[in-house]
Amino acid sequence: MEQTKRITKMKSRKLIIGITMLTIPVFAFFIIGVVLFSGGGLLYALTLGILMSLMSIGIIGTIILTQNNEKATTLKVKK
Repeated sequence: MEQTKRITKMKSRKLIIGITMLTIPVFAFFIIGVVLFSGGGLLYALTLGILMSLMSIGIIGTIILTQNNEKATTLKVKK
């Protein structure tokens, strides 16, 4: 029982680290886009829309992954 709990905790930590590593480049690209297109206009609006859609997809994906991870851990602990 203790070994399965430790394994599942490590998996959830690795998942959280992977999620944060994916979001860092998105924020870096957002900052670069703001600096380049600080004058405003169509390009800025397009980059902002693309980045917001990517962030929303990422948030939805992380919610789904964490829910699947929690279900897997509860099943392993019950056995």
